[in-house]
Amino acid sequence: MQQRVMIAMALASEPKLLVADEPTTALDVTIQAQIIDLLRALKSRFAMSILLITHNLGIVGRYCRSGGCDVCGTNCRIGAGVGNCSAGPLHPYTQP
Repeated sequence: MQQRVMIAMALASEPKLLVADEPTTALDVTIQAQIIDLLRALKSRFAMSILLITHNLGIVGRYCRSGGCDVCGTNCRIGAGVGNCSAGPLHPYTQP
């Protein structure tokens, strides 16, 4: 419920960019899916972009149009979804 309240507060000013820093942390898989679906619906409704910061590459691969991997302040990869990170990973963080 706290994630939903924070999302509502962030959207109060109708931003063009929503920065969602770990919005699904410490949630079970069902609630994670609900939060991501809520963000997707709000993205369409408010015609905004979402910068999703997460450690969950499964969420990136399923829901994000493009993604990047940042390790110790250095961006290692940027590309289309998680497929770019997992296909020929360049950094140990992106290796399976």
